[in-house]
Amino acid sequence: MLEKNITFIKIKNFINNESGAILLPFIILLPFFIGLIFVSFEISHFIQKKARVSDAIEQAALALTVENNNNPDAIQVQKNNALVSSYASAYLPSETFSIPRITIASNTNHLQYNVAITMNYPALFLNNTLLTRTNENISITDSGAAKKYISNHSEPTDVVFVADYSGSMKKPFENSTSPESKIEALTRIFKKLNNKIDNNDVINVIGFAPFSWGSKKIIKNETFCHYPFVPKKYRSKGNYLSRYTASGLKKFPGLENLGDILSTEYGKLSQEQKDYSAIRDKINNLIIDDDYRSKAVSFFRYATFIDSTLLMYEIIADNIDYDKTIESITHNTKTIDIPISDVLNDNFCLRHINTHIIDKNNMSNSILSDALSFDVRGATLISSGILAGNNIFKQTNDDHKKLMIILSDGDDSNHINSELSDDYKDKNYFNITKKLVEKGMCERIKENNIRMVFIGIGYVPREDIDWKKCVGENNFFLAQNAHELEQDLEQVLLANDEVGRNIPKN
Repeated sequence: MLEKNITFIKIKNFINNESGAILLPFIILLPFFIGLIFVSFEISHFIQKKARVSDAIEQAALALTVENNNNPDAIQVQKNNALVSSYASAYLPSETFSIPRITIASNTNHLQYNVAITMNYPALFLNNTLLTRTNENISITDSGAAKKYISNHSEPTDVVFVADYSGSMKKPFENSTSPESKIEALTRIFKKLNNKIDNNDVINVIGFAPFSWGSKKIIKNETFCHYPFVPKKYRSKGNYLSRYTASGLKKFPGLENLGDILSTEYGKLSQEQKDYSAIRDKINNLIIDDDYRSKAVSFFRYATFIDSTLLMYEIIADNIDYDKTIESITHNTKTIDIPISDVLNDNFCLRHINTHIIDKNNMSNSILSDALSFDVRGATLISSGILAGNNIFKQTNDDHKKLMIILSDGDDSNHINSELSDDYKDKNYFNITKKLVEKGMCERIKENNIRMVFIGIGYVPREDIDWKKCVGENNFFLAQNAHELEQDLEQVLLANDEVGRNIPKN
């Protein structure tokens, strides 16, 4: 009884005490204050995340305006989803997102892009505490929208592709996990582009100029190894190579009676060292004049090794008149055209494969569809493709815009990729394109009102040829994989000048 009274008295004194009267409500309300603080922190955290999601989706909607110029097919839908997800993950890398919901609405004069995505994350401050007793996830759904106006004043454009079909295109992209070769990727992309171009009234592909070390041109029933360079001496029969036959030694005084060797067919002289040395020594003994002797020995070397890669490089390069070639860019002139039967080396002019220049005169279906079956082979001389492409434009007589798209996966053949010593670095045949660029090839082509675009396929061009300066900074692209190559080609060919802009959300 006494203990109960003591307890009652303590409680009564506590209540009557002013500080106790204040403390009791505080103790009662303390959990609510703490809960309110947690809620305010959680709300602040929510607002920050929602702002980040909103920024990501707005940027993703803008990106879709670049990727899509019409309603997407199934493959593009997957790419669109991946694009939006990548933007969301970039802004909030540790969060989990739903599959994006994307709609692209076509209207008379514009396309509207609507994007929505949901993010789920665990509550940070209210997650399973003694006060809240919750472990629920918080969901944030946000959307973005963008609009791109469709230009009704797109100008008709004539397009010529200048494409590298050298042997290196059989290799896959460097650092790629896909076994797909560069030519397989390019062919697949051309097939898709062809379908889109067929539905585009303003894009008119008028030519396709594939090249290796030279290109191949078919005129009626004749096939030529084509070098669009002006020769120092034009040969109407194209015998720049086949003039080096054993019978040609007769023109040197003293060699008329050289023997049976003079009747040896073109390209059939023995390349055995003992046979070559024996005839060379005989020539040295038969000719007294030093100048004639030197020329005769050189002629015999050409005739013997006419299928040698370096020797053929040398013959072609020595025949080029660079100044007249630059002058010829703006008008028609004679070029170096060699019967393909005279070419005895597969490194040149796409020999022994079905690849050749296509223009309106020899196309069977559409130009791009004709090129889908083309194979690759040989070395690389990019200027032989560029000037061949320029010559295709000379066949047109209209006021259309002109676009030349240059695609190459490597530098011109040089002493490095030919595995030769530095002694060969400055040889004229390894610097043909460089010399033409330095003499103003790019500027002359632009004088024909041709827009040049350069797309490097899986490589960075060598520094001594500034392709970015040649075509212009906005016309220079480097594609390190097949996806980038497809994006670059679509941007150049199909994208209009209108850019997307964000609009208020639905």
